[in-house]
Amino acid sequence: MPSEKTLKRIVIILGVLLVTGFFGIAGTIIYRSINPVQEVEVASVVYEAVSSPSVSFPTPKGAELIGISHNMAVTIVHIKNKQGVEQRLAYDSRTGEFLGELVLEKP
Repeated sequence: MPSEKTLKRIVIILGVLLVTGFFGIAGTIIYRSINPVQEVEVASVVYEAVSSPSVSFPTPKGAELIGISHNMAVTIVHIKNKQGVEQRLAYDSRTGEFLGELVLEKP
């Protein structure tokens, strides 16, 4: 069993860590309230609907539809933009909300 002196040192160290953590959290809250997150401006892209016989998705203007695949959660629209670059755009299958562009890494 550790001595009484050792236990007192452990309690003091844990107390110091607890107070330090409290001040760290309080400092972070104060810092974030003084410096709010600034919004990033995103360049606008003109979109038009690319559609198959049954569905329609907004894609960059002048894009050519290559294919559409989907499962229960995500619909992927495979297009070729007007620069000739192929893109895969992901949409939520239920809401149609744009989720982002899929980037395929080449081995």
